Amino acid sequence: MIRNPSFKTYIKIIFISISIIQLLIFITHIYFSFKKDLELLSVKTKNEFKSIFDFHHVYLSTDILLGEKEIVEHLLQRISIHNNIALTYSLEKVTVKTFPSKYEGNRIIRDSFLIIYGGENLGRLSLTKKFNFSFIDYLVKFEELLFFQCTFLLFSFLLIWKFFNNKIFLPSTQLLEVKDEKETFSLPHNRLIPQEIITIASSLQKAHRNELEFEKTRTTATIAAQVAHDIRSPLSALNAITRELPEVSEEKRLLIRGAVQRIDDIANDLASKKKKDSDAQVGEGRSVVLLSSIIEPVISEKRIEYRNKPGIDIQSNLDVSSYGLFASIASREFKRIISNLINNAIEAAHEHCKITVSVFLSNEDTINICVEDNGKGIPKDILPKLMERGASFGKAKGSGLGLYHAKTTLLSWKGNLAIESEAGIGTRVIITLPKESIPSWFVPELKLTKGQLVVVLDDDMSIHQIWKTRLPKHDIELINFSSPDECILWFNSTQDMMKDKTFTFLCDYEFLNHTIRGLDVIEKLGIGTKSILVTSHYEEDDVQKRCASLAVRLIPKLLAGFVPIKILEKQEIVLKEVDYILIDDDVLLRTTWKITGKKQGKRISTYADTKEFFRDASLYQKDIPIYIDSHLKDGQKGEVISKEIKAQGFTTIYLATGSSPDEFPELPWITKIVGKNPPWFKEEL
Repeated sequence: MIRNPSFKTYIKIIFISISIIQLLIFITHIYFSFKKDLELLSVKTKNEFKSIFDFHHVYLSTDILLGEKEIVEHLLQRISIHNNIALTYSLEKVTVKTFPSKYEGNRIIRDSFLIIYGGENLGRLSLTKKFNFSFIDYLVKFEELLFFQCTFLLFSFLLIWKFFNNKIFLPSTQLLEVKDEKETFSLPHNRLIPQEIITIASSLQKAHRNELEFEKTRTTATIAAQVAHDIRSPLSALNAITRELPEVSEEKRLLIRGAVQRIDDIANDLASKKKKDSDAQVGEGRSVVLLSSIIEPVISEKRIEYRNKPGIDIQSNLDVSSYGLFASIASREFKRIISNLINNAIEAAHEHCKITVSVFLSNEDTINICVEDNGKGIPKDILPKLMERGASFGKAKGSGLGLYHAKTTLLSWKGNLAIESEAGIGTRVIITLPKESIPSWFVPELKLTKGQLVVVLDDDMSIHQIWKTRLPKHDIELINFSSPDECILWFNSTQDMMKDKTFTFLCDYEFLNHTIRGLDVIEKLGIGTKSILVTSHYEEDDVQKRCASLAVRLIPKLLAGFVPIKILEKQEIVLKEVDYILIDDDVLLRTTWKITGKKQGKRISTYADTKEFFRDASLYQKDIPIYIDSHLKDGQKGEVISKEIKAQGFTTIYLATGSSPDEFPELPWITKIVGKNPPWFKEEL
């Protein structure tokens, strides 16, 4: 693997580069001086050539005219020897005589002159002189200056390097070497090392240790969460099957239930590891929470905590009656309250103690959570004082703050806490909380029509077994898929048949060895309103938001064995008789339509969101005019949702919006783009 250069290496490169550049500048300056001197030498030599020619011109031209060849050659030879130059006499581009110079050199300077007398061209005289004038020889003249320059650069480099090394490189290297969280890191208190570097060193070591610890925790949590996810699916199957085994003896049924509880304990304990760190760091406010998803993990933790204490039996009585009960609480605080109540029961119990936690509705608006034990009970004279601050009973080290704090907290949630006890029989602690409305994403009851098709897509065969066990074979047509690719292929091949067929799609969120998610499959097939996501990821915000945008509802996977299932006879479905349907999240507009429609004798059905409409879609005639707003809550677009409404067989769909029709592209499934006034008013676009 190729590593990037270190900062230290970059500094070295910069220093060396600066030194080389400075040295090159110095040598370049010498080189240009050399070129200038060479040019001056050339000019001086050519002037010398000109003087020699001018001095001998008259004699030379006279002898040439007189035909004195020997005299001319003698004169030229004398000029060559006397001036150390080479001479060449040529006539009409033909060399007549050459006189070489005995002097050798690496630089040659030439010049030539015309020999003219009386307007007649007598030939050309070329003069050449050689010199020893090289750049290296020239450079030797500056050897002392060059040596001083190199020495200065080297000294500067070493001085600056020492400064950087002590100030930056040394502490930086030590910082990079901090890899072991157990290592004690310290820099020498040298005046050359800035205090900021020392402070950063300590901070980085602490951050490094935290990072290592976080990586270990995250890796453990990821593995734990995956194992918990894998365990919960067969656990749900075991829970469902156990309740359907009346022929099994009570003894064997207890054995099976004990094994199921152990698996449940392991799953919840592993899943809790993923949340503990984040819960400890983030402050928590109240939110609407599914109580069974909070209580069951606490019971599992308590079973694990007291598994080595003989005679302690902690049971959860969570069943169909506790399914779908929501309350507005702070989850972490509520867990602490339940945990403390179980601890109280165990600490004040006999050697053999059975504790049961149950959740049920006491009336339509109130939820009861009961923690009941068969311990020694509480005397009647002490019972009224237990809610007071500092009061305690049956606990050697009790502070008396637990029950007081629990009641105070529950009262702040508009709930309450009460205690019923009888000495020698046991104690029953009753928590009451206001029931909250079921969130729109949650499936409170799985309503199916007799003979309806149910398609299940899940890569866990135990989930398929749950639905096979719970759905009557003679009443429901069940088709199972474990691969998303096979499911998509089947839907595409039966597209025409499924278009007019009533069906419910129960889909898992994630699939082993597949990158595609369950919501991707639903979106690709365009069956959001007919789909239910069965997943343990139901509490995640991004999952809920995407489900909302696709009009998909959710069932917690762990509760698949508890969701109430109602099979309706076909004749039980009574069509609603209405004249118009309005889907708009503006309550004032819906009220206006209802009031004005009533005066006009019109029957109006209004919906705040598409989920409510799709639940009732099968109750309407397909030719009823539907008016849908363009901008719905949760970011839904009416022009997009209306395409799915059209796919369900509705023929007359109006996009009721305050925007101009020109702002929308062509929407062939829309009958017309209109305003928001009721149709019995005059439309003004």
